Amino acid sequence: MNWLRLLRIALLPSILWDSLVGAILTSASFNLKWVFATIASLCVYHAGMLANDLADRDLDRIHRPNRPLASGKISILSASILLCCLLAGAVVAASFSTPSVLSLIKGLCLLVLIYNFGGKPIRKNIGPALLAAARGASLFIGGLALLPVNQLMNGPILWAAACYAMYFLFLSRLATNEEEGASGMRILALNATAACAPVLLLKQSLLPGLIPSLAWSFLLTRHVITLRHQQLSPSQVQAIVRKLLAAAPLLLSIALIHNGFYYQATGGPIVSLLIGWMAQRIPPE
Repeated sequence: MNWLRLLRIALLPSILWDSLVGAILTSASFNLKWVFATIASLCVYHAGMLANDLADRDLDRIHRPNRPLASGKISILSASILLCCLLAGAVVAASFSTPSVLSLIKGLCLLVLIYNFGGKPIRKNIGPALLAAARGASLFIGGLALLPVNQLMNGPILWAAACYAMYFLFLSRLATNEEEGASGMRILALNATAACAPVLLLKQSLLPGLIPSLAWSFLLTRHVITLRHQQLSPSQVQAIVRKLLAAAPLLLSIALIHNGFYYQATGGPIVSLLIGWMAQRIPPE
């Protein structure tokens, strides 16, 4: 259980959904190259979760003393070995996919190391942008396994990835307040901006995706509006971050609706519910 918490396994369905949506938006047939690309994406993502705990273990001893590394339930050496295995596994799996996937996975492995071990200035100044780029790239991985780059750039996946990256940019900025808390107005501003991400999808179509976009944005901000005049505690900010993470699959469902993939869009709510169910049993914090 401690290893699953360390890897934040509750968030695994979200990465699978990223790759699946990326492939759906290409309208191409699935193949083994997509399977290997998805495995590589999962390895990189959970390596990033593990690297984050390794880099933040001193802070976690203060703010999250029950985390597996901070509590000593898992040794630093064991976690470091697993990190190396995951990064190597990502590159090996990607090598069985397309050259574009392999190049992107190598770049993501480097990004994981830079973000987590590059020092406080990097994480503070460009950390949210790096995380946003990584999450947008996770959508591209599923597509790159099936189509060349030039075809993807002319397809719907580009705007979906831009929308997804914008969402995670402001979600990541909001998450930087998890240790100390923040004013309700600051959290509302970041939350509301993240909730505006579907506006980028209007480039593709106005209807029928407009109504789901507005509903999703309203549900995302409704609770935070009531807290706007309060000073939010770290636990309150963490709860909002969890809600935003669980809502991410729904954003991709909206992208699918904008592009006419109505039946496939039903997967988003299922993934979101699955994340919530798994998080209750294997908390990612």
